[in-house]
Order: sequence, then structure tokens, then C-alpha cells
Amino acid sequence: MKTLSPSFSETAAESLHGVGAPMLAFFDSGAGATTVQRAAAILSPKLKSIVIQDPLFSPYGTKDVGVVLERVKIAAEALNGSIPTVLACHTASVVWRLSRGHEENNTIIDIFEPTCAFAGKFNGRLAVLSTPLTATSGLYSRRLGILAPWLDVREIAAPGLASEIQKGKVNSVEDLARSLGSALDAINKCHPTAILLACTHYPLKKALFEELFQHRVIILDPSPEIARSLTSRTSFCSYESLDELEYNLRFAGFDPLMPSEQA
Repeated sequence: MKTLSPSFSETAAESLHGVGAPMLAFFDSGAGATTVQRAAAILSPKLKSIVIQDPLFSPYGTKDVGVVLERVKIAAEALNGSIPTVLACHTASVVWRLSRGHEENNTIIDIFEPTCAFAGKFNGRLAVLSTPLTATSGLYSRRLGILAPWLDVREIAAPGLASEIQKGKVNSVEDLARSLGSALDAINKCHPTAILLACTHYPLKKALFEELFQHRVIILDPSPEIARSLTSRTSFCSYESLDELEYNLRFAGFDPLMPSEQA
């Protein structure tokens, strides 16, 4: 396997036989990975990416912490450190942080810190809308309490929303309200200034969120801020090694979308 240091310039890398553009892998249980991947592609048009989904275990937000952590570790093993891998999933990122994985493996990039940095730019009452596993961890409340003590943070879980979005069942304001269920009541009762979409599936329906709340609440999509934090984290990987990576990922039960399959 031919892997080059991220310190190589793009021009130098492209001059070497078999080596392509800067590359990142984006990992999520489902379609949420695409929100971060698309934001990164806008900032870096030459970026090549592998989008990795885990359909057998999707969604992560209602799974046990141990299950999510094991799937992240299996994906990391399949990639073998050859490409920096973005945990484009708030639940997986929170689990990775709780396990202190970010202190031991610098090829796995969680999205927790850039999300907190983005949220900390705002004032008032912040509703952090997420999956049950993310919300019950309380990690966003604790971190924002340090980074942005002026914020009044309320963590609210939407148990079935990511799954409904993944299945293509959220196509109207009425669908969104139904899928939010009790989470909508919790949001309305706390009267937030802003809602942080702390699940990467949710920005796929940002326009519906804005319509549902009639633009009276700021809907915060952290994906662009996350993408900006990744600009120096790409690596160069030989194209001949991608077939091996795809085989490893599929063998482990993942569904990778390789660079050649992306428009």
C-alpha cells in the first residue's frame, strides 16, 4: 500500500505514478456523511472522498455505546490508517470522545470540537437536537458550558428522526413535525434562540426545519464549519490501493461509495 505524508504538496503528489488528489473518508451509519462531505467538496473542489455507510447497524443514535464504538474501530481497521477518516456522525464522534479514542488515533477525526466551536459563536438559549445516545451523554452541554458559558444549552433527543430521514419519509413540514414527535414539544417549551442540528442527517432537511419554525428560530448547520476544520487533514493515497480498501470495507459489512462512483 502506497501512502504519502499529508505534508506533500498536491503538485508533487500528482507527479508521482499512481497517486491521485487529496483524499478523505467520511464515515456515518447512513446518509448523514454526505452533508459534511459535500461541504468539504465545496471548499476543496479537488478533494476525493470515500463515503462509508453502515446499513446493517443504522442508525447509531439508538444503539448501545459499545456497538457504535466497535463499528468505528472495525472501519478504522479496514482502512488501516491509509486515509484520514472523518466521523461524520455526531453520535459516533461523541462515543469516540467518551472512549478517549481521539487521544490515541490521529487518523480518526471526530466532528465534536468544530461543532462546539461553531455553536459557541451564538448567544441565548440553544437547543441541541440530536439522537438519544448523543443527548444522554450530556457531552455537548458540558463542553459548551466551558467554551461558551453565556449559552443556555438544552439537549433534546429526537429518537426516530434520523431513521425517518434515512428511509426517505421526511418530505414535508408535516412529516418533520410527526417524526420529531415529543422532541417538537420539548423544543417549543424551551423557546430557544437557535437549534443546533447535532445529527448529520438533520441538515438534509434544514429548509423544512426553517419552515416548521417559521424562521423565528435560527437553524444551525455545523457542516460548513466542520469542513473548514478539515482543510489541513487530507492525505494522498495511491489509486491502486483503493480496490483493497473497498474490499476490506465491504467484507466488514460497510457500504462504501468510492471516488470513481461519485458524480
